[in-house]
Amino acid sequence: LTRVLKPPEAAAIMGAPYIKRKPKSWHPPHQVKVWTTRYKGSAFSVTQLPRCEHLETLITYNPSGESLKQARIRSGSVAACTGSFHNPRTMVLADFLQRKGCIVSPARTGRPFVTAQENGCVDISCDYRAVKRKAGVSALALGQRLAPLERNGFTVGFMNRVTDRMALGLNRNFIFIVRGQSSIWRLADFVQHGLPVRNAINCDGGHVVRGKGPVHIVFRWKKLRPSH
Repeated sequence: LTRVLKPPEAAAIMGAPYIKRKPKSWHPPHQVKVWTTRYKGSAFSVTQLPRCEHLETLITYNPSGESLKQARIRSGSVAACTGSFHNPRTMVLADFLQRKGCIVSPARTGRPFVTAQENGCVDISCDYRAVKRKAGVSALALGQRLAPLERNGFTVGFMNRVTDRMALGLNRNFIFIVRGQSSIWRLADFVQHGLPVRNAINCDGGHVVRGKGPVHIVFRWKKLRPSH
C-alpha cells in the first residue's frame, strides 16, 4: 500500500521546514459595469469600476470649462464624474484644487475632498494637512459627505432641491459613480442602502452635470509598459 505524504509530513521526514503557501488574494475584475435602477421613486444610473492599481484616477483642469463628455474624450477615460464648485459664468473655482502637489485654488470651506495619488489610487478624506502640497498628490474639494451623511454647511433648501446630481462612492474593491435626478436626502439614502459602500461624496449640482465645468474626475486604464 502506497500513500502520498502530505507536505507537512514530507517536510518532517526530510528535515526541512514546511512553508505554508499563501492563499491567492482576490482581485476585482477589470470590467466597467453600468446599470440603471429605481429607488424610492427615483432612477439612478450606476457605473462600477475596479478599485485597483490598474485603474488610474486623474483630476482634469480646463480653465475655460468643458462638458463631462469632452473631458472623457480628451483624457481617454472609460468613466468620469463632475467635479468642482465654481462660478458657472466665469469658471472661477470656489474651493480647493491641488494638482500633483501644487495648489491651484485654496481651501475655503473645509469640506470633504477626493484625492488621487500618482499611482492612481483614489480616496475620500477630510484631512487637509495630510495632502496639502504633498508631492504627487492631487485633491479636489467637493460637496457633502453622503456616507455617512453630513450637512457640511449646505442649506436645507439646497439639500431638498430635486436636480441632476452625481456622487462618488468607494469600498475596498470597487468605485461607484452614481447619476440621477434627486434631492441630497434621496441620493444619500440610495448610496447607503442601495450600494455596498461606506464612503461616498456628492460631486456637484445639475449646472455641471448637464453643463460645463473646469474640473472633472476621470478614470482610465493604465498603459502597460512593454516587456524587455
